[in-house]
Amino acid sequence: MIDATPTAPTTPPATPRIRRMTRVLTVLSGIMILAVFALSLYEVWLINFGPDAGAYSLVVPDTGNLPPADARGAFLQLTAGTSAYGTTLIALLETETPGVIAPEQAFHVKPSELAAVAIRQAAIADGADYRVYRVTEAEYPMSQQRLPNGVVLRVFPQDGHCLPGNYIVDIPANGTFGGREYYTFVVDEK
Repeated sequence: MIDATPTAPTTPPATPRIRRMTRVLTVLSGIMILAVFALSLYEVWLINFGPDAGAYSLVVPDTGNLPPADARGAFLQLTAGTSAYGTTLIALLETETPGVIAPEQAFHVKPSELAAVAIRQAAIADGADYRVYRVTEAEYPMSQQRLPNGVVLRVFPQDGHCLPGNYIVDIPANGTFGGREYYTFVVDEK
């Protein structure tokens, strides 16, 4: 007679190779989870207690030592041959409030190294809207050169040399709601 009772399907016994791979994958998964957790703790430490990042970046200039066409903001044009950075154009960090960049974070330049401050926007407005000035000092006379393309303005001292001190670049914002943009740099003693 045939037995009609249903039997549970049997699974083949796991081979030693599958058991070993399961252990390895479990260990690797645990290591990856710990690594992600450690990186998140490092991020919290870096944001709250880590070193301050610089408020500038190095930029490869286009011909004529000008900011590239896709860049906007304020840039320091360095005198050719004086830069130890491998470039003669430094992009400054934009802020919405003046004076929030600490002098330790700002780009430091010697008076002989600074050729001009180049401002590149979609369109340069009235020249009186663009200012470069020393912090806590009397007005320092600056000259402006608006380049023929209408999107770059160069600002430089009338006498050709910047006095040592902290400087603010104050320009109108190219946005729907207007406003101002501020950039900071420091001119060191010789």
